Amino acid sequence: MSYPLYFRRLVLQVILVLALVPCAALPCLAEVIRTFHSEVAVTDQSTLDVVEKIVMDFENAQKHGIYRIIPVHYTRERNSYTTGLKVIGITDENNSPLQYTISKQGPDVSIRIGSPDVLLTGAHTYVIHYVLNRAINFFKGSPEIYWNATGNEWPFPMENVSAVFHIPNNIDPDLVKERCFVGCQGSTIAGNISHKDHSLIFGTEKLQPGEGLTFVVGLPEGSIKPPSTFQEIAEILSDWWPAVFNPLLCGALLFAQWWHFGRDPGNPHIAGVEWNPPPGLSPAEVGTLIDESCDMSDIVSTLVDLAARGYLKIKELPPQGLIFASKDYQFIKLPMPDNTAPLKQHERLFLTALFGYSKEDVRLSDLRYEFYPNLSAIRDAIYSSLVHNGYFSQNPSSCRNFYYGLAMFLC
Repeated sequence: MSYPLYFRRLVLQVILVLALVPCAALPCLAEVIRTFHSEVAVTDQSTLDVVEKIVMDFENAQKHGIYRIIPVHYTRERNSYTTGLKVIGITDENNSPLQYTISKQGPDVSIRIGSPDVLLTGAHTYVIHYVLNRAINFFKGSPEIYWNATGNEWPFPMENVSAVFHIPNNIDPDLVKERCFVGCQGSTIAGNISHKDHSLIFGTEKLQPGEGLTFVVGLPEGSIKPPSTFQEIAEILSDWWPAVFNPLLCGALLFAQWWHFGRDPGNPHIAGVEWNPPPGLSPAEVGTLIDESCDMSDIVSTLVDLAARGYLKIKELPPQGLIFASKDYQFIKLPMPDNTAPLKQHERLFLTALFGYSKEDVRLSDLRYEFYPNLSAIRDAIYSSLVHNGYFSQNPSSCRNFYYGLAMFLC
């Protein structure tokens, strides 16, 4: 049986691609962590003292160093918290200090170890010493240590991983509860646990990139001094300070704005009641002045006002249709009345939006999709007139939008 030429070419291309995939993956698998060992102990200040010894083999690759990404944000039993990390020092196998920089990356702390001027090959040892606060949780008074010893951000496989937790001397090892998990984040695969002297040893082998080792140690109640109330409040504020500080700052700014510009001037005399609107204002301006907002009803009132003043005529048309009859209105443009005050800008814009520049009459049904593009200009003209006459110090709509934006920026 013979196959078409194009089919044979396709099969050949697929075979070549599959044959080259292992070769392309070899450089990615060249670098490996030979050993990851961690020593964890509880200090007198109820913090965790951590010393990590990492043997990194770059083999033939040329690298400046490694990135140690340490997770510091955790969620345990609906309790979200962030541990504080302080690096004590980073050295090599000869206890010589190494250059490093620290940065925050979301829920992790990234430590870049190595000199940008030095390229490394082969195996190198990194000893990282740091202290963690808030790493001990207290559930119903019992201390618990939940610690991702390796993190899950390593892009290299790890051949041998171990973590030693030194049980405090005042605690009976038989009263300690422990668990260990290995694999990707959220994995429930159990790791190896052993006891030696007054320590717990957690370990595993052959972790792939993205996998890690996490251990949980439960200590008896009262064995570790919990943080004081003041410390707990300070720690909560360190996590949630934007939710507290930003509203307070926003409130302080608004109060200062109101104190300097928003208060009514002091006047011992009681103002008399005014039964009529201020002279010279149109219905649309009065409606806007009442609630500091130019609504659609305020703009429509201009139509009735212009008809009452003789600029147009409103005629009700007979209903159209037999079953679903609907009313319609005809607006007829009239000659300019004599001895009348000049039209205001928003009134001129209203008439132009209604009749255009040449129409003498128009129906309400014809304005359904033609009038609304002019609403913004009419509304701005009404606001500008009230600002010009001193009723508003600035456009209320623009002022509200400014503070809406400011509140969103601060919160």
